[in-house]
Amino acid sequence: RQAQYEMLAGKTGLPISGAVQPGNVYVGAGSEIAPDARIVGPVAIGQNCRIKAGAVIGPDTVLGDNLLVEEDAHIEKAILWDGAYVGRGAQISGCTVCNGVMVKD
Repeated sequence: RQAQYEMLAGKTGLPISGAVQPGNVYVGAGSEIAPDARIVGPVAIGQNCRIKAGAVIGPDTVLGDNLLVEEDAHIEKAILWDGAYVGRGAQISGCTVCNGVMVKD
């Protein structure tokens, strides 16, 4: 995870894909973020992700492609690989979630 943290902090010189939004937030093509979800950068969100109402994506978080984050979930300082699912109200902090893993409600 340290490499991702350093990438988000701009220490590596590596490009981060996605459209840059205020607060050092990168959002990949096709991703949908509910208007009342809260994104606190630095954060990188992959392509075709869906972040639902009330979710909080906190600093130092990288979301892979094709993720679903349900209502009121809270994620911070975490790396989620492609296809992961985060259930309603789930709490994820300081960990890596591998491809296709489901973190239930």
